[in-house]
Amino acid sequence: MADISNVEFRHLRHFIAVAEELHFRRAATRLGMTQPPLSQSIAGLEAALGVELFDRSRRQVSLTEAGHAFLGEARLILDAIGRAAAKARAAADGHSGILRLTHVGTASYALLPRLIASYRALFPRVAIDITERTTASQIEALSRGEADIGLVRMPVPEAPDLRFEIIDSEPFLVALPDGHPLSPRDVIGLGELASEPFVMFPAREAPAFYARIISACEEEGFVMNVAQEATEMHTLVSMVAARLGIALVPASLRHLHQPGVVYRRCDPAPASLRADMALGRSVVGRHGFSRGRPDGAWRSRPSMTKGRNRSPSTIQSASGRVMQYRAIHPELDLQRGSRGPWSDGELAETEGFEPSIGLYNPITV
Repeated sequence: MADISNVEFRHLRHFIAVAEELHFRRAATRLGMTQPPLSQSIAGLEAALGVELFDRSRRQVSLTEAGHAFLGEARLILDAIGRAAAKARAAADGHSGILRLTHVGTASYALLPRLIASYRALFPRVAIDITERTTASQIEALSRGEADIGLVRMPVPEAPDLRFEIIDSEPFLVALPDGHPLSPRDVIGLGELASEPFVMFPAREAPAFYARIISACEEEGFVMNVAQEATEMHTLVSMVAARLGIALVPASLRHLHQPGVVYRRCDPAPASLRADMALGRSVVGRHGFSRGRPDGAWRSRPSMTKGRNRSPSTIQSASGRVMQYRAIHPELDLQRGSRGPWSDGELAETEGFEPSIGLYNPITV
């Protein structure tokens, strides 16, 4: 009975070389070895299989019927090993796998489409699993290993196992119901809104972000009157259209194009009243993309950054690669504290700014 337990990949390589050359000496030269060890290797393979692979009865070496049958399968085995090795190397280098990305809804209008397009161009074989979540939900997902990276609204509570780097910043606009007494104005002072009812997102969804808005109002001498709350930004704007109140919203939300709502610049805008977007990731040593399935934040996944004990995550580090976003979009300053692509000058004409790509999703804070 055949015993193939001792058959090794070298036996297959040796057999294929002899089968293609049909000459032991030429095959040995091709393999970079002498003829006697090659002959011994082939004899060992035949003994393990229990069949003769070559007909040596004549002066010219030829394949037996068994040899012809074995040749095709041997090639398939070595090809499969080669593909497996290539996939393993690609995964280790961060060029394949799955990236689990979460984001706040307001990222959908400008930053997220550009980020994904840039990343896809660099890593076409990486699948991207995109989920919209509130900032609070993203922090939980990152901490529990349910997401690899997240686009969150700053500021966020301190989390020892997470790191955040600001990559974009935009001003707030005032969202008013069409026909509101202040709607004919191009610019509205924040203090002029003191008597207005506001529609806001719940404090629990982004407590630090919520506190920033409340603090900005207090700097202008009034306490915000929160009349309604909505977790999703598109619902919040719908409440403005229903005349349940006004809202302070990130400038990119203009692209929701909600009928019955107008957006006006808030000026002078308090220095603290800006919507900063940050890239969040885990820093507990589980950096990477999943190899075929998500099984933990940056957990046993291929790493973009080569190095020992670094597994995959295409955005292994916001400061390291941020999907090589800087290289593809040099117009965006991704340094900490950057105001990003949204400058006050671009908002001088409140009807005129249009980030390059629009992508609709229900928008959350």
